[in-house]
Amino acid sequence: MRSTIFGLVLIIAGQAAAANPEHSYRQIIPAVAHIEGFAGSFWRTDLVIFNPSDRAAIVSLRILPSRPDAGGPIDVVGLPPLEPMQTRKFSDVWGVVPGLAAGAGAMVVEALDGDGQPVPIVVDSRTWSPGGTGSAGSYGQGIPAVAWRQDGALAGVERRVLDLESSAEFRTNLGIVNPTGSLEQSFLVKILDAGGAEAGRVYHRLGPHAHLQRNDILREMGLEGSGYTAVIRRTRWETVGGGAATEAPDFVVYGSKVDQRSNDPTYLAAQVETTQSGLPKHRVVPAAAKTGGADGSFWQTDVTIHSAGDAGVTAMVVELIPTGGVGIGGGSPERYVTTIGGGQTKALNDIIGSRFDDHEIAALVVQGLVGGGASPDLRVSSRTWTPTAGGEATMGQGIPGIPRRSVADPAVVPGLEASAEFRTNIGLVNPSQNIRETLDITYYDAAGAARGSTDVVLEPWSHIQLDSALDAIGLQGSEFTAVVAMTESENLMIRPSESWEPVFMAYGSRIDRITNDPTFIEGVRLTPEPPKGQGDWVDFSADEPWYRCPSDPIPAEATLVRAFDRAAHWFGSENHRSVTAEADFPETGGWNQVGLRLHLECPENGICDHWDRTGSLQLVLNPDDPEEEWEYLEVMRQITPYRVGMCQYVDITALAPMLTGRRTLVSWIDTWVGPGHSDGEGWRITFDFVFYPGADRTPDEVVNIWGRRSIEVGNLDPGHTVDAQTEPVAVAIPADASRVEARLITTGHSFGNSENCAEFCVMRQDLYLDGERRSVVPWRTDCEYNPVNDQQGTWLYDRNGWCPGAITIGEIIDITDMVTPGETAVLDFDIRMQDGEEYENTNPGGGLTPFEWVSLQLYIYRE
Repeated sequence: MRSTIFGLVLIIAGQAAAANPEHSYRQIIPAVAHIEGFAGSFWRTDLVIFNPSDRAAIVSLRILPSRPDAGGPIDVVGLPPLEPMQTRKFSDVWGVVPGLAAGAGAMVVEALDGDGQPVPIVVDSRTWSPGGTGSAGSYGQGIPAVAWRQDGALAGVERRVLDLESSAEFRTNLGIVNPTGSLEQSFLVKILDAGGAEAGRVYHRLGPHAHLQRNDILREMGLEGSGYTAVIRRTRWETVGGGAATEAPDFVVYGSKVDQRSNDPTYLAAQVETTQSGLPKHRVVPAAAKTGGADGSFWQTDVTIHSAGDAGVTAMVVELIPTGGVGIGGGSPERYVTTIGGGQTKALNDIIGSRFDDHEIAALVVQGLVGGGASPDLRVSSRTWTPTAGGEATMGQGIPGIPRRSVADPAVVPGLEASAEFRTNIGLVNPSQNIRETLDITYYDAAGAARGSTDVVLEPWSHIQLDSALDAIGLQGSEFTAVVAMTESENLMIRPSESWEPVFMAYGSRIDRITNDPTFIEGVRLTPEPPKGQGDWVDFSADEPWYRCPSDPIPAEATLVRAFDRAAHWFGSENHRSVTAEADFPETGGWNQVGLRLHLECPENGICDHWDRTGSLQLVLNPDDPEEEWEYLEVMRQITPYRVGMCQYVDITALAPMLTGRRTLVSWIDTWVGPGHSDGEGWRITFDFVFYPGADRTPDEVVNIWGRRSIEVGNLDPGHTVDAQTEPVAVAIPADASRVEARLITTGHSFGNSENCAEFCVMRQDLYLDGERRSVVPWRTDCEYNPVNDQQGTWLYDRNGWCPGAITIGEIIDITDMVTPGETAVLDFDIRMQDGEEYENTNPGGGLTPFEWVSLQLYIYRE
């Protein structure tokens, strides 16, 4: 049944999500309410929506009631447009529907422009109850929205909710949302105790547009105590009424831990697996405390950590990021190290007071380490709380462990308030140990006007909290939104082996001035819209910088061209370091995407080359000439793993104009072993080119500057400098060129020289156009996180432009603003140390000349 109300506008009528808040045109609030609760409480939900785009948003709300007799979802449309940068608050949002019976459920918020096109928005909520009979103030929990893009991101089969408890002090509710309009989904809820053993299970089936909340779920299942983890797994789904599915089986899960005495709830965000390798698996708790607060409050933080895998015992490291914004200089982070077994949950109660007692406020970084450098995916939650005024109960806020990643810039903190009822703190975290960051916080009022700003400088590895941030700059009222943007960053190179990515996290905490109850507001990542023409088939950036081969089959619509089908690379009685093959590419046609799959295998006997070797796939531009005169364009550069194979898949769409008709290809691996050698017997290699149809995204012209070539570094004798080895190249820029990009691939090799160059030293690559310089530093700080972690050797060490067992994609440098259409640009190149000094090798290491392999191409796009 479908109902609609206009002007408002009501419809009884839909679609689930990343674990952390992101802006999207469709968002899910997992729980909303207007309902009486335990001990005289009455719960209601306030909703906040911010429009960060440059278009007006027409917002609609869809309520998914929990009650089966509610008649289906209820759509609210006809709301006034939300103009750019405006914020709108719906107090007691359930009440926007006149006459709607008290109840609870979930809510979908959607925003479109006047042409029906999606408008990304930021959504947040707070569900709260008055402080008690005859009491002022309130208690509540922040419930962040979950971005619902209907791209299957919410369709993963499993979620985990940590820190469940059923005792005299706490009860825990667990909720599941099926926002889809046509799918029935079945779920297994499995409860694990702190030791990882299954303590109970229950099954639920949810039809379309359904919301289910199991109150005090542990007690219902006959369980008591704390330290439980809920594992929610979708077991099956089917289309209601039969037929093919037209939407992904998305779903959302959440928990709420409620103090039995104060009725104060703490939101427990469901946590999903972080599939990316490396830093994203580090979880950041952006605020933790052991400190006195306003009106006699005293805050402490309890952290819960769960090991979701079955890798056995894992080393668990908790590092502290100190507050104050000044960082730790050249010192090492303070850390607490312990172990955790697969499936286990550990409670680190009062973590600041018990493990870092020299601090009062800080951020925390949690990571796990297992043998071979692998980084297991620990799930982390926390609660920062204080005793209530009488000391007989508690109130607090849930603060999730957020996967560390290069978060988008800017970030949004909505729902700020400075009034007689509330104050709001703003917090910032810089988890980089190298980057100094300058951040601008701009505050927008409900009408979208910028009302004030604050600049903050964060030193590497630092945290800062601006208490009563609105009051501090003279702002009063509600419906404020903070937009935090990085205006400047500087790499101080304090720890070159740590990440160089400028990254920050922002959060808010809105505190009831009467009860002191806080509500955590996680900063929402404003991810940039994909570049025009990113492609419709494959998200090649999803697993960068490792580019593991996807498990999905190649679609029937794509064209597959295979080259070097398990071609053998070895050296011995014969030289097969280079292997040549012909490939028949499609004759014509613009392509939406072109992918290149590298499958590197051991020889048939399983004995791979023991060493990391440089490999390269090149296209021969003049195959009719004698081989010694061939000119090459480098298609791919890779470094082999030690003793094991690998499979990687990368985007080479920009090279599509060169991949037509019959072409000659050369695969090369710098191996010096073969059959019977003590260091292995070589490799087998296969390349698959996959051409995806659709809107043409290819450049109009590819200009090859250099194929893979060797450039010696460190020798300053005339004739041997980098400048002497690289002649300037004149390139004619077409008059109708609209974009020009350079693709530069560099990898440094040899060691034991001054600065351990060129493999283990940080070198800068300088590209000059008519004397104007643009530089990149391709130093890899992440080799230890390589998912090809079953290899041997020194693969964990940082290197100049490469990691063993990985593709070297190279750098795409936009040089459009450095050239003039219709004129000739003069291109030149140089290699320097990271600080700009010319490298001089004063300590040659046993004749191992330091050098870089370099290739360079230009991509020209016309209007």
